[in-house]
Amino acid sequence: ADVILVARSQTKELNPPVPLKLDRAKVTFLPEQDLTKFNAAGKIEEGGRLRVKGQVINDTGKIDLNLEGFRLAATEIANLVVLPVELQAGTIDSKLDITLPKKQNPQLKGTAKLNKVTWQIAELAKPFTRSNGKLHFDGYKIEIDRVSTRLGEVAAVANGMLDTEAEGNYQIEATTKPVEIDKIIEALELEKPGIAIEGKVKSDLNITGSLPSPKINVAAVTTTPIRIDKVDFKSVNANLDLIDNYLWVRQFTGTPQVGGEITGTGRVQLDGRQNIFFDARAKNVPGKQFVRNYNDNLPIDIGLVSGSAKFLARGGNLDTLQAVDGEAKFPLGGGTVIVDNFNYLPGGWQSQLKTVNVDFASLPIAKNSAENIGKGKVNTTLEVTGDKSSFELGEIKAEGVASLNTIGGTVNVPNLSLERGTWVADANTSQLNLNRVFPELPTEFNGLVTGTFDLTGNVEGETKIDGQGNLDLAEG
Repeated sequence: ADVILVARSQTKELNPPVPLKLDRAKVTFLPEQDLTKFNAAGKIEEGGRLRVKGQVINDTGKIDLNLEGFRLAATEIANLVVLPVELQAGTIDSKLDITLPKKQNPQLKGTAKLNKVTWQIAELAKPFTRSNGKLHFDGYKIEIDRVSTRLGEVAAVANGMLDTEAEGNYQIEATTKPVEIDKIIEALELEKPGIAIEGKVKSDLNITGSLPSPKINVAAVTTTPIRIDKVDFKSVNANLDLIDNYLWVRQFTGTPQVGGEITGTGRVQLDGRQNIFFDARAKNVPGKQFVRNYNDNLPIDIGLVSGSAKFLARGGNLDTLQAVDGEAKFPLGGGTVIVDNFNYLPGGWQSQLKTVNVDFASLPIAKNSAENIGKGKVNTTLEVTGDKSSFELGEIKAEGVASLNTIGGTVNVPNLSLERGTWVADANTSQLNLNRVFPELPTEFNGLVTGTFDLTGNVEGETKIDGQGNLDLAEG
């Protein structure tokens, strides 16, 4: 006989009809028990054979049936049974006991084997394809048992549980094989970030939450060296959450090839705006080598840098990049440089800079200084600003105070400014031992200097001194 079955969806609308060709069928009416029993076997026109037996409780409309199927078309199963996922292709072998209450979702008990099945979670852009493995049904719960599948070009093995009761619940874990990062971005149909990311990662995906609003967590670790923008990393691991229109970076840890560690957290808006926020921290990163990634050479060797900053960009466009609340610390010339309140904004950048006991000779302006001046320790507090396009010393503007502690005493600089490569300083000394600072002077100048001076110079190391003071000599 030819039979057409029509089921209703979760919204109670009629699903597409499913034509059957029955080889045999038997229906038994038992009015005294208010039952109708049936037993049939045949095939679905779209593919596969089935054998079904069961009963209908007439006064409630409840149906209990046992279904055995071989190579059943997955699309036709989806038209007959309400499932939390959409079946789009492939075949299914099944041995199931199914209860169909009149006004409730079906309950299933038994096992189904997937054969190259394509299935879709509504909230994901791409379907899972070429899925093979077993599903175990127990009432409203579906256990996923080592189902191998693909999301785009990303191969994975999935395990876990689906609870279809009420709003339901996802508890699915999937482990991916190593794959290029851009393949994962394509699989999730995310917009490509504004910076290049190259390398392979393997990941553990966790899908949790209710059926209408799943949450996707990705724990990823690199399997090859990786490049982010122009920086090469030995390794990277990250923990990400995909929730609604946001990709949340819960944890990021990277080890640059040059050394040190970079960590951070942040978020990317995925609704087309692609606004980026990232809170980054660096620990013991070789500053000079790191900057060379961008073909820039610093005028000084800043050593190992530790610090933090918050980065923002609009529309995934790095031309809009801003850095705020930056701070850093690094060794220089036997002392320490401290950077506070660093802000990199559309109009330029600005920061507060302090040096603590830094050898004067380690500074670019000390090229032609006397030996004992070069050994002096510099302490400064400066407000520093510059153009967004350059960090060259000749393009920087600075104002502040400084002091130079030498073997012969201290030179105080209450006013220091730098602009367009030229610096100007008001200096004063008290009881400075001139001969100890300049031992090449004749011995008759072995005395103490107190005075005020105007100093000018440039970043190339040229210096001019004008001033007045008193020199106390042994002879008067």
